[in-house]
Amino acid sequence: MIFNRLLLLLFIAALLPTAGSAQLQEPPLTVYSVESGLSQNSVNDICQDTTGFIWMATQDGLNRYDGYRFQTLRREFANTFSLPNNHIRCLLTDPQNRIWVGTFGGGIGLIAGRSDSVRRLTIQNGRNEPPSDEFINTLIQLNDTTILAGTRHHGLVRWDTRTLLPSPISFLPGQSVTFLEKLPGGQVLVSTEKRGIWKYDPVTGLNKRIWPGPGQQTGEAAPVNTSLLVQNDLLLIGTESGLILLNPETGLPHPTPHPLRITDLAAARISVLYRDSRNRIWVGTNGTGLYRLSPVNQQLHHFTPRTNDPSTINDQHIRDILEDSRGNIWIGTYSGGVSKISESAIRFAHYRDQSTHNNSVVSIFANRESGKIWAGTFGDGLMEIDTRANTIRRLYPSAATPSSEILALSQLPDKNSLLLGTYDGLYVYHFPSARILPGTAFHPAAGLLKGKRIRSIATDKQGTTWVTAFGSGLYAFQQGSKTVTRYSTGSVDHPFPTDDLITILASRQGELWIGTYGHGLIRMRPGTPFLHRYMASEEQHSLNSNFILGLHEDSYGRIWIGTRDGLNYFDPAADRFYQFRQSDGLSNNITYGILSDSRKRIWVSTNSGLTLLSPTDTGFVLTNFDVSDGLQSREFNTGAYFSTGNWFLFGGINGINLFDPATFTGNPEPARLVLTSLTVGRSSQPLPRLSPVEIRLPAGTNDFSVEFSLLEFINADKNRFRYQLKGYDAGWIPAGNRRFLSYTNLTPGQYELQIQGTDIHGTWYQPGLTVPVSVDTPIWRSPMAYLIYLALAGISIYGFVILWGKRLEHENRVLEERIREKTAELQNRTIELSESYEQLRLSQAHLIQSEKMASLGTLVAGVAHEINNPVNFISSSIEPLRKDVEDLRQYMESLEVLYQLMRETGPDSERKQRIAQAVSEIETLDRRVNPQELFEELNVLLLGIESGTQRTAEIVKSLRNFSRSDSRDKKIYDIHEGLESTIRILGKEIERGKIELVRFYGNIETISCFPGQLNQVFMNLLMNAIQALEGRPDGRIEITTNDTPSTVVITIQDNGPGIEKAIQNRIFDPFFTTKEVGKGTGMGLSITYSIIKNHNGTIQVVSEPGRGTGFVISLPKHSE
Repeated sequence: MIFNRLLLLLFIAALLPTAGSAQLQEPPLTVYSVESGLSQNSVNDICQDTTGFIWMATQDGLNRYDGYRFQTLRREFANTFSLPNNHIRCLLTDPQNRIWVGTFGGGIGLIAGRSDSVRRLTIQNGRNEPPSDEFINTLIQLNDTTILAGTRHHGLVRWDTRTLLPSPISFLPGQSVTFLEKLPGGQVLVSTEKRGIWKYDPVTGLNKRIWPGPGQQTGEAAPVNTSLLVQNDLLLIGTESGLILLNPETGLPHPTPHPLRITDLAAARISVLYRDSRNRIWVGTNGTGLYRLSPVNQQLHHFTPRTNDPSTINDQHIRDILEDSRGNIWIGTYSGGVSKISESAIRFAHYRDQSTHNNSVVSIFANRESGKIWAGTFGDGLMEIDTRANTIRRLYPSAATPSSEILALSQLPDKNSLLLGTYDGLYVYHFPSARILPGTAFHPAAGLLKGKRIRSIATDKQGTTWVTAFGSGLYAFQQGSKTVTRYSTGSVDHPFPTDDLITILASRQGELWIGTYGHGLIRMRPGTPFLHRYMASEEQHSLNSNFILGLHEDSYGRIWIGTRDGLNYFDPAADRFYQFRQSDGLSNNITYGILSDSRKRIWVSTNSGLTLLSPTDTGFVLTNFDVSDGLQSREFNTGAYFSTGNWFLFGGINGINLFDPATFTGNPEPARLVLTSLTVGRSSQPLPRLSPVEIRLPAGTNDFSVEFSLLEFINADKNRFRYQLKGYDAGWIPAGNRRFLSYTNLTPGQYELQIQGTDIHGTWYQPGLTVPVSVDTPIWRSPMAYLIYLALAGISIYGFVILWGKRLEHENRVLEERIREKTAELQNRTIELSESYEQLRLSQAHLIQSEKMASLGTLVAGVAHEINNPVNFISSSIEPLRKDVEDLRQYMESLEVLYQLMRETGPDSERKQRIAQAVSEIETLDRRVNPQELFEELNVLLLGIESGTQRTAEIVKSLRNFSRSDSRDKKIYDIHEGLESTIRILGKEIERGKIELVRFYGNIETISCFPGQLNQVFMNLLMNAIQALEGRPDGRIEITTNDTPSTVVITIQDNGPGIEKAIQNRIFDPFFTTKEVGKGTGMGLSITYSIIKNHNGTIQVVSEPGRGTGFVISLPKHSE
């Protein structure tokens, strides 16, 4: 609750009141001027956009304020996207968050997507042509599609927000419209410079002049600057010759007396009328400053400048008033810049005596029903504050001691009196007579305490009043008794550990807790011998100081203890203390008063402000408050705390703070965090106004920096920030009050920048600001680049293979067959291979007739192709081999002839002639056939032919293994051999489908089985997997084998589309298939199931749509 005015009355010993003045502390005021960054001190209008920025119109440009810094927009002559004129008269934010800027001579500037880009609108043609007489005085939003502008020479102009085209209104042509106000029914009040005020209906076009009314002033009316409809029958009109209160229906003066009917305003030049969210009326004038009327008590407050006081409005010429979304009041002035009143910063009402009296409050009592507060001071009597009558009185217990210290206040059971504990004993303040009486009016034995220094008073459940007197001990006054019981160190009947007592608490359990100064905490149970003293020690769960300054019992029965070395609470159930110090977040270790509210929170006054302890599941969250929140000072006093339930009061060296703890509910709406600048690499980037911000770093750029602001506008120095880049940082990075951050060396990828800020009390606003960040991959690291690299590598390899092939081809042309004796064998092998090939071709039709051969038939073409390659190679090698053999035969025959001639006898001449002829033939053959090269060629051809025959043999063996006929008896068989045979047969299909085949073979035993049948099972399952992966670029088949003590388990898993749950129990049924017509018989899995059952094994399907299919086969190692 906010109190508007308090009065203090000062009484002397004779009870004669002495006049005083009371003040409810005003919120802090901040002035922004050219020294703060404002473009000019003459501020004509202020608005707030939906993002939260504050915009200020001056005669030298438009200013955007983010709580820390001003950004100024001005006209740039070479830039058609700048303001049309620097002299700005009015501003408007539309529902699309666009800023309409009314200028003095330049028409309208429209700020939409970017803050630094302005679209110019003119009355003559709507847009983009230089204006001649475009003076815009005021703007209002009629509806979602219409803006109404009041101009200096064109009367009213309507703007379509969709087409951005104007349409002048014939009403008031040529008149200067100074102010527009939209009424609840959709009508508009139109204020003019010379023609008074009119009521205009934008739908029907009807209008009516309401001031001056009939029979009133004729001719030109006083210039009207502003208006405000307060209620249906009360309209305030601000003119250059005063404030007028009018009935808007009759046009006649309002007859009811009103607080605004004061001489100052009746003759003042009224410039602004404004109503805030608390229904207070603000009146700005030209020359007499600012006024504020409170609806609660009709109190009118006048804000006036004070020389050399920066906390006051420094100009009496007010141009505009705005309340922002956080409750701050902004005041634009003619030459003093902008003043901001941070009313939301004041969470505590502050009351103090404005006179020269002492304001150091050391004890408090309050009664909310009567609206009164009684405050005992240290050396200047008792203050009685009436918050309703706005009065104050000072009362003193004794004429002999007019500067008495009143350190304790307690209401007596009759509810009509207060018991006062002073440094001169006990006194009674009687409410009805407003007199201070001697202590004997409370108890006959109270006179025994005359001259004693009373520190605290408490009444227990039995009605006994307990009084602590520092240096004298503890006194008990029982109802109905004429004597008093004293507990002290010198008492024989009631000895006590110490007489230096500071404070006392009577708990709900009937116990007394007494805080001492230097002697710990005493716990006693009246009427019993129980008395225990707790002393401070180094143990973790002990009292942290022997100097006790405050005590309080919360709703859980815990005892809270304020000391000179921190805060404690004692848990009676656990019989232990728990400590809080400054290192735990406490505002100061010297803790005075303690109160608990209905939300189980603890409020503590200290030597450096107030601390709020809010309970959580794991402990307490501590929040501190200081002078900027409205505290009377940072320093509070011992004993000065009191609660009425809804009122909490704490006293200190400069008065009293009063507040309702229920209003401290945190921040219902977090302040907006926004980016105010963005730099990517070395380039500054524009920020969008109407769309979310996204940060994108182009390829080759890996750094960025941003500045940000918290649009709270209360006390920027107390805001704290933290941030993290998710995907890069391990956690939050504290930034203190620094409002910028930067990142470098970011790798390509997607990130998320998160920024959070606190309110002025350190509570984090959630969730904060989240901005997507993307770092583009450089083109040389993109997937396309890697594909190009792969293609180039493939081309290189292909070129190398071609070159190598040509070289081999050249060598093959040189080589010829050398060994004739192998020809017959090769021919026989060729015939055998040809027959095998023909047998395979003929078998294809036969295999298709059965399901086993049907699956094999789809593969025959591929297998035939595999066999055809080595057959063709061998066939093409036969002719060269035959030629080489023929050359070799001729060469050998020539050598044989020469050999025979060498052995013959006869005439030498004939013999030599024949030998010469034989040698000549050998030389001729030698030149034509190089024996060395011939043998090398024969060797290479034979090696190639041998490799081809081996490859053909392997294929034939695989086919034989796969298609082997099973006898009636089972055979010992290697499962891996059967799998590999099947894989070799399906190799072409696997290669064609670009399928990755992965083997996870375990160390398994051989089993007793029918090998041919199992090979058919493997063929069916692998072919199904291959067909399921058709068209998938990432196809993968995994074959896993493992051993159990009695079985061998084979798993064939693919990553295909999977099988729907609804049909999984039907896949082994005969003739059931999910393939297209002509692509399956529906018998493959049925035969597979029968084969496994015949082996006494099991087969299971494990499949999930979209995640592939697996078949798990379990076969016994040994079976009958």
